[in-house]
Amino acid sequence: MLDIGCGEDLVVPHTQPFDLAYGDAERILEFFPAESTFDCVHSSHCLEHMRNVPDALTDWWSLVRPGGYMIIVVPDADLYEQGI
Repeated sequence: MLDIGCGEDLVVPHTQPFDLAYGDAERILEFFPAESTFDCVHSSHCLEHMRNVPDALTDWWSLVRPGGYMIIVVPDADLYEQGI
């Protein structure tokens, strides 16, 4: 599993982290060999910080192996501002 934008809080212990310290998530393919794939690509509260969301999603999805999963969590603007 690859955890994009994880900071110090990995989604599960065996996850490969990828945070700003590792590089720019919008250029993530520059940091992995072309044949790299993961059973799951996870990102929580990171996608909303990308300048070009469609391109970032396309690149992130290319790292998911066939039959794998991509799990993206983004904040709900209405709930986030209310502190819920």
